[in-house]
Amino acid sequence: MELVLWQHKSYWTDKDKLEHQKVLDLLNKIKEKWNINYTVDSDYDSEQVYREVFLKNNRILKRYTGKSIRKLRTRQGKGSPILDGVLGIFDNKRIIYYIESYDGRDQLLAKVLEEGPSHIKKVIDKNNEDSPEEKLVKNFLKKATQHGFAGQMHQEYLLARPMQDNPAEKQELKNFKKSFAYVSGKSIDLLHESNDGTFDIIEAKTKLNWSAVGQAIGYKQIFCRLNDVPLDKVRSNIVCNQSDGFIEYVCDELGIKVIVFG
Repeated sequence: MELVLWQHKSYWTDKDKLEHQKVLDLLNKIKEKWNINYTVDSDYDSEQVYREVFLKNNRILKRYTGKSIRKLRTRQGKGSPILDGVLGIFDNKRIIYYIESYDGRDQLLAKVLEEGPSHIKKVIDKNNEDSPEEKLVKNFLKKATQHGFAGQMHQEYLLARPMQDNPAEKQELKNFKKSFAYVSGKSIDLLHESNDGTFDIIEAKTKLNWSAVGQAIGYKQIFCRLNDVPLDKVRSNIVCNQSDGFIEYVCDELGIKVIVFG
């Protein structure tokens, strides 16, 4: 286990310096008592760290923290990432948990100093419970082949595309939708990749609703655009425990397959 603190030192006030020193003292004491190493990254690119650390591990972070990583960005998740003061907890070089300075970071460190790694496990376990939709996905995966999905399944497929080296392609992607191309925290519940080169987007809801319909339509468009896949190569599906006759009729008209499961 390793701790990482992201903290630029530009424009620090005397109060900021004192607060930072308190955190360093806690980190040093934790290292001495529990042999948990830490790193203070004061020269980082917030966009790059957000993409390569947080976005890539969006699913596990949302599960273990109970919150969306989009809250790390300004303008209600659409602006720049603000990572100063954020503490990340890594296991096998992969981030599994994070906490902001204003959200109890120092209190968490004090508890880790007192109880050790077991306190981190306790915090994670508190949030590590399956939602009804997650249970639905797990149960559906066990019988997916019976419903015609015999190819490879990708769970929580992130709608994001890496930054491009080619300046022209980079600008073209920015013109398309920067929020989706680089920093989207949105993900497809299940992406089925068939052996014939086609795909199935599968959204899971305990009860069929309009939100699922919108996601099935919208995620198909974005997936195709980000991955250069023709629209006719992708099918939209919704798996649910309980259907709704009126919404199912609309889905049928739109070419969205509804699978009532459970």
